[in-house]
Amino acid sequence: MLKPTVSVLMPIYNTKEEFLREAISSILSQTFTDFEFLILNDSPENTKLDDIVKSFHDKRIRYYKNKKNLGISGSRNKLIELAKGEFLAIFDHDDVSLPDRLEKQVSFLNAHPEIGVCGSA
Repeated sequence: MLKPTVSVLMPIYNTKEEFLREAISSILSQTFTDFEFLILNDSPENTKLDDIVKSFHDKRIRYYKNKKNLGISGSRNKLIELAKGEFLAIFDHDDVSLPDRLEKQVSFLNAHPEIGVCGSA
């Protein structure tokens, strides 16, 4: 796999199905497509989440599962270690991103190399 421009990092923990589906769909519908989507299940006993994530057949998704609950910080740190992208995009399990989120953020960061972090509302 070539190095993606962006690694989208999403830890999940007992996420409601409708929120998880909407969150995943919003990332997979981005106008900017050069990304990997790392999803880490931090609720290992919740196999329903496995089924939901695996129902999305997209090669950009890389799905992992913690053996035990690490909490949000531990899970984010694990995702950072797994990431291969030039940029990291933090994405919570109940967030929804507009279709041009990644495109705008990558464009801004490329135009302003002196800036290391950007966000959106």
